[in-house]
Amino acid sequence: MHSQNLKYRLTYEAFSKYSSKLSTINSIKELAEVTSHSLKFFFTFKEMRIHITKNGISRVILFKPKKYEFINGIDLFPYEKELSLTKVPIYRELDAKLDMYLPFCVSKCSNPKLWSWYFDYSNAEIYLSLLSDDTEVFQIEDLDILRLFVETFSGKYQQLILRRELEKNNKNLRKALKEIEKKNEEINSIISHQKEIIRKRTKSIKEKNNMLLEMISVNSHNVREPLTRILGLLDTCDTTDCTELVTVILPYLKASAQDLDTIIKATIAKSYDVVNNKKFE
Repeated sequence: MHSQNLKYRLTYEAFSKYSSKLSTINSIKELAEVTSHSLKFFFTFKEMRIHITKNGISRVILFKPKKYEFINGIDLFPYEKELSLTKVPIYRELDAKLDMYLPFCVSKCSNPKLWSWYFDYSNAEIYLSLLSDDTEVFQIEDLDILRLFVETFSGKYQQLILRRELEKNNKNLRKALKEIEKKNEEINSIISHQKEIIRKRTKSIKEKNNMLLEMISVNSHNVREPLTRILGLLDTCDTTDCTELVTVILPYLKASAQDLDTIIKATIAKSYDVVNNKKFE
């Protein structure tokens, strides 16, 4: 009894150190490496396989004493498929002829035995399989520490997966923010350009309006003079005889009309200059 209590105390002390190490790791590879060096203190086995699926992504890790490897094939073995349906733990004595149906090499084992469990932690499905034999005996009393190990391993694994997804999302978010900032700069540049165009066009319109108003003021005075003469000459026509009308009035009337024509042509020319941005003199 004393030796049994000592074993449990040493096991849980080792597990406490394992849990402490997990808090410092940042990758699944580190998780597998730390786990590989710690498993020998928890329970005895020849080989151990962990098949874990989270968010539709599966990963398989095979552990041997002080060794581990990531397995490329992620398909479930027949006994694991059975386990996924029944959820009932499996214990079987194995035959070397069944090697092709197992994830382990049992041909060199003495009375090989298969242990397998199904766990579901926070939507992470875990199939844990153990191979033991007469030289490396897995004891039923170690089930508690095995369950504790699986729960801790699964929690850290899911934390790492979540962190990786967050980092990926943050990276995509930063990329999207940069793209938005770039588009905003382009939009601001377009808006600034449009404002400058509007400012210049507004200024040009105001200048043209001022020039036209000035020209109208000047021309109204210039047009008034020959027009007044023409109106005055026409008023004298009723009291003037034909000889004087032909010899005196008509020449003056013609000269005044020519002056008015000259002023109107000059006004049209100046208006054209204003429209075409020529300086008004």
